[in-house]
Amino acid sequence: MAEADAKHLREIEMAALQAAEKEVRRGQLFGFSLGLTALIASVLALYLGSETVASIIGGTTVVGLVSAFIIGRTKSLTNSRT
Repeated sequence: MAEADAKHLREIEMAALQAAEKEVRRGQLFGFSLGLTALIASVLALYLGSETVASIIGGTTVVGLVSAFIIGRTKSLTNSRT
């Protein structure tokens, strides 16, 4: 009975790890899509002659993605230490 319980616990932990991995990959894909879309919008705005709009779109997107990356890394490092 203890072996069956341990096996069940390992299966649950494995399922949780796989779900977390999928969530991380999905977040990376969405972040990449958002960054690429903002880059295209920024280049399009620049092409149309609106430098201010292009710099705002490009700048805020880069700052947002970099800060999200740094905060995500900091949180994962903090969680791994405990």
